[in-house]
Amino acid sequence: MNVRKNALKLTAAERQNFTNAINRLNSGPQPTRYAQFVAVHLANHHQHGLMPDGTDEVGVQRFLTWHRAFLLEFERALQQIDPTVTVPYWNWMAPNSRRVPPWLAQVTPTVNVPAPSGGGHMGHGSAGATGAQVITVFREEGAGGALPSATWVKNFLLQPPLTFTLFTSRFEGVHGMVHNYVGGTMATFSSPADPVFWMHHAQCDRLWAGWQAKVANAGKWPSLANAAATMDPWNWIATELRSIQERGYSYQ
Repeated sequence: MNVRKNALKLTAAERQNFTNAINRLNSGPQPTRYAQFVAVHLANHHQHGLMPDGTDEVGVQRFLTWHRAFLLEFERALQQIDPTVTVPYWNWMAPNSRRVPPWLAQVTPTVNVPAPSGGGHMGHGSAGATGAQVITVFREEGAGGALPSATWVKNFLLQPPLTFTLFTSRFEGVHGMVHNYVGGTMATFSSPADPVFWMHHAQCDRLWAGWQAKVANAGKWPSLANAAATMDPWNWIATELRSIQERGYSYQ
């Protein structure tokens, strides 16, 4: 069982192993495997969330499940380099974690991203790109607004009895506030170039798993069928991604 840990509670060795694995994933022949993950996120035909024009009901239904698959595939890639590594989560709701983990301050890779297949996104706060691009990660923490407070998130998202559709719709907005708070690369669809992206989405996945575990939310799944139920470009089916325990990981 893989255990994803709080980013602030990693040992110095665990932090180093995580950043070393990212650096190795972003080295070698171009485009690197790390760059290919960024290109996947840029490809708008994967329908992994609400589109910039506010449309795409399928993307809303796929948002949480697709990103769960995305994290699993990224974590697998890291573990091919170092089997001890898991993706830590940034618990931006905690009072002692209201800023990007300080040990990431100098972890700002340069990523040569290939053109995404099938076209790419524009936007998500600032201009994205549809062709090949060289990204040097930067952050403008706080310039795009504040982090959502723990009380607000609980009252708006985690406590009320919500359908899955309302839950995921609200969650996508909450998650976007964190992207905009970090700013810079994180405020674009190239955001997976920033290691903060993976830690933020691990937190989102952790919160979804906690919501799923509540008795009141039993059986609340995304409405996906046929091609929409496959988390392309991988072969994961939505029903295979309902349980983190079945996928072999937990949060500490």
